Amino acid sequence: MTEEEGEEEPLEAPEGVRVGLCASCSNAKTLETKIGATIYLCSLAAKDARFRRFPLLPMVACEGFERRPDQP
Repeated sequence: MTEEEGEEEPLEAPEGVRVGLCASCSNAKTLETKIGATIYLCSLAAKDARFRRFPLLPMVACEGFERRPDQP
C-alpha cells in the first residue's frame, strides 16, 4: 500500500530516543559516513577498554556518561 492509497509514512523517533545517552554525552563525537549516516564515536574507548569505540545504540546506561553542558 502506498501513501497515496492511505498508508501514512512511519514516524521517525527523535534523535535522543534512537541514540540514547550518546546524544547528550560530552564523550561522544558524531561522524558522518560517505552515505550520509550519522555514527557516534566514544572518546573514552581510546583510554579504557570497557567502552566500545562505536557503541551499540540506543545506549541506555553507561558508566562514562557525562552530560554536555549545553544539554538540559
